[in-house]
Amino acid sequence: MPDDIREFRALSREFYQVWLRFHPVAAVDAGVSGYETLLPAIHDDEFGALASWLESLLTGLEGIAPAGLNEDLRTDLRILCGEAEVEHHALMEQDWRYRDPVRYLPVRAIRQLVLHPSRILRTALSVRLSGIPEYLRQARSHLATTPELVPPALIPAAIAEGEAGIEHLAQLRDGPLVKHTYADQSQIRGLFDEAITGLRGYLKFLETEVAPVAAGTIGCGREHFERILRKRHFLPLNADAVTRLARRVFGETLREMTALCREITGGDDIAGLIERLETEPVQGDLLSAYREEVAQARAFVSANGLA
Repeated sequence: MPDDIREFRALSREFYQVWLRFHPVAAVDAGVSGYETLLPAIHDDEFGALASWLESLLTGLEGIAPAGLNEDLRTDLRILCGEAEVEHHALMEQDWRYRDPVRYLPVRAIRQLVLHPSRILRTALSVRLSGIPEYLRQARSHLATTPELVPPALIPAAIAEGEAGIEHLAQLRDGPLVKHTYADQSQIRGLFDEAITGLRGYLKFLETEVAPVAAGTIGCGREHFERILRKRHFLPLNADAVTRLARRVFGETLREMTALCREITGGDDIAGLIERLETEPVQGDLLSAYREEVAQARAFVSANGLA
């Protein structure tokens, strides 16, 4: 096996072993076992280690000659370099821990576990639940450092998602899955209660301490946005081209929705029509409509070589 191929495969294995440790929720979503008990990394030493490792990884990847790889491995090299570069710049320039209160919400980390066999669920759920109170205390500590960096629009989004998460945890705590999985109901119910209490405290903190001074912007900045376009999505576009496209699509969609709203209601209240459609019972065979839409989407993806 040529040296470039051997070196690249070794770096690829290292990337997934290390990267998934810092992103355990993504690991579980991808079906990689061994990360079910972990919560995402948020401590300073963890972020410092991740940034340092990404720098070393990029140095190693830059030393591999693409000509020494086959076509598939050259594609993998391009993807790996792009992802490592995007994340490294994001860590160094746009540390989400001081800006994004939504990303701290741990409910997804709990929700995803219910899809796993009971032997995994029994241990993983207990460990992740037990870590939530301290995890959210760390979240509050980070956000309290510079709350003015938090975008105001993310506060109500985090509160709404957190309240839905509290309801989900309560339903899971009292549901049949937990009852059939755990012999000691008092212990697991206690862990659920502590996690719910931690979430309530976190949402109260956002409402009373962050919201009054939050003044950040949601955008990541032109330079990083264009880096994402090039390195993660491999699109030969800049921010101006994407903005023009977005405005054109928005205008076309708005015109179509306005015409449809007038046809149905005789007026221009699009928001009112959407609210009405969301609350009124659905007429007709909804499943058939879904299948037709999915078939059309599949045909579009195939016809344009997107998959």
